[in-house]
Amino acid sequence: MRRGLNAMRLAVVLVVLSLLAAAVLPAIQKMRVTSALTRCRNNLQQHGLALHNYADTNNGYFPSGTMPNPDLPPEQRFSFHAVLLPFMECDRLYSQLAKSEAWDSDRNVDLLAPRTFELYQCPVWVRFHGYGTDLTASGHRAFTNYVGVAGVGADAATRSVKAPDIGIFGYERRVNMSDVSDGSSNTAMLIETTHDVGPWPRGGPSTVRAVEPGGSPFGGTHRRTSWMYQTPAAGFHIVLADASVRHTKPDIAPAVLAALATAAGGEVTGDW
Repeated sequence: MRRGLNAMRLAVVLVVLSLLAAAVLPAIQKMRVTSALTRCRNNLQQHGLALHNYADTNNGYFPSGTMPNPDLPPEQRFSFHAVLLPFMECDRLYSQLAKSEAWDSDRNVDLLAPRTFELYQCPVWVRFHGYGTDLTASGHRAFTNYVGVAGVGADAATRSVKAPDIGIFGYERRVNMSDVSDGSSNTAMLIETTHDVGPWPRGGPSTVRAVEPGGSPFGGTHRRTSWMYQTPAAGFHIVLADASVRHTKPDIAPAVLAALATAAGGEVTGDW
């Protein structure tokens, strides 16, 4: 009789513990996601401030999407992220880069390979993909979820500063704050992505992208996957030209994203 009673008590305890776990685990998951989103927002805020500090010391000009180097194509140059290193309190790293060489030259990869760069990465992405994604022959882990906005159209990154539908970043153009006639609070500088992430030091599509209507995804989503389930997309962060950071609605319209991507298109963005 006592053995049966103990078994019944154990069963009751297990049921109670299961109910508690079912109630508590979603709350813990929500807290973790909220914390990761906050850290991601803080990362982007630092990038936005660095861009403005750069502009303040360069007569209102933002950096070009790649570090100028006429001997290299854009995808072999350093990106604007590398140009901003002195404004991210990384002066020493900036001084050590072999800037006349390709971003993935032996010297540069040897310098970057041992490091992780959490400031360039969304913690939600890192949580499920880790730091170990091989991005070069040497497998260094300097990837980024934060890309510069080039404008609208496949060739937006290569257009001149007076061309239509351009954004803040072009491979070789430098945009001045005075060129942002749509208003700094209506123009995107950086966008968070989980699509085709690449190294932050690398120029080209790894770090500068355009909105391509009907094409591949431009912005990333906080789509969170666990061993049991996958939650719906939860929107993504955008850094605007006034250095503020906003989180989009999960169902942001492509036309609104395109309007945000241009610096002088005159579009109405509406509520997003």
